[in-house]
Amino acid sequence: MPRETTNEPEYPDAAPVVGIIGGHGGIGSFFARALQAAGVTVLVSDRGTRLGNVEVAARCDLTLVSVPLRATPAVLAEVAPHVRPDAALVSLGSLMELALPASNACRGDVFLLHPLFGPGRHGLPGTTLALAPLRGARWRVWLSRLLEGHGARIVTTTPEEHDRAMAGAQALLHGAYAALAPEIMATLPGNDPLAWATPTLRLQLALMSRILHQDPALYGDLLALNRHTPVVIDRLIARLTALRAAALDGPEAVAAIFTGARDLLGPLGQDLAAEGDHALDEGGAFRAPATLLLEQRGDDTMADTQKVVAPVLREDAHPSGREGRRHGNDDSSDVEALSTSGLTIGDLGWTHEQAEHVRARLASFAEDWDAPEMDVY
Repeated sequence: MPRETTNEPEYPDAAPVVGIIGGHGGIGSFFARALQAAGVTVLVSDRGTRLGNVEVAARCDLTLVSVPLRATPAVLAEVAPHVRPDAALVSLGSLMELALPASNACRGDVFLLHPLFGPGRHGLPGTTLALAPLRGARWRVWLSRLLEGHGARIVTTTPEEHDRAMAGAQALLHGAYAALAPEIMATLPGNDPLAWATPTLRLQLALMSRILHQDPALYGDLLALNRHTPVVIDRLIARLTALRAAALDGPEAVAAIFTGARDLLGPLGQDLAAEGDHALDEGGAFRAPATLLLEQRGDDTMADTQKVVAPVLREDAHPSGREGRRHGNDDSSDVEALSTSGLTIGDLGWTHEQAEHVRARLASFAEDWDAPEMDVY
């Protein structure tokens, strides 16, 4: 019986050979490591590799394409005709509708898979991937079972639904940073504008700065190549226009805008608010100033958290920091932390236990902070 008419797709008897086009990039190399760790044979093509894209597609049972968004349609068109009828082609792009025209030339199975995380992850547990089935089920089921078996979560979608969601989750969110961050900074006076920042503002500016210091071409693709982007930007402009009018009308009008926005969050609102409180340690016994740079000086249990708060710190903030240790200035004293102003923990009235508390809290999100392009996915 042909497999298209069965209720359960035929499952491969043996582990397939998987090809990754763009396998030296961030997401491509992540999948290469994850699949190899699962015992799968992986072939890679990229700049400078012995194998080319077409050869990988012709030889492999499952070919994953992980290249920059603007190159995705051309690469898919290049390799699609060479995928065997019993094999599959998968685009790992952050946008899905771009992949549709070229995928029509593929004779095998086709599906789209967007990892909703950055390549800095150490493994699949706890990750989420959006999957859009296009044609065939055999290899889609095989890969889904493998990913879920290693702790990933699969969310099934359509290309249009996915790209519409990404217009808000990626294009609007990150695009708004490019407009919001400069306007906020322009309002903060003096040579030390962060001295005026509340904990919430400092955290928001840190997140904005993290995005703005990544590759601008990445966000150029995410915004300009998503056909849904203008619609969500227009809706945001309409909301900002209404907010401006409310500010002129008076406090009650502004309050109504805030109440309406809160209500639109629905039942998720309270949980999201609690997550925000947790991120800021609201209500906790102790909250660290975000300017602090924790450094180990005589206690090997203290982790270096400079990278976690990098947008507001410098490694050379004090001669006895990282640079000073390189030149033998570590004095093995009991002082564990320095701020950018040169103050010690003692100057700030901190105890060793409080410093350990801050270290533990910052370390918990260091991996995500250090990811080269967190999520973009």
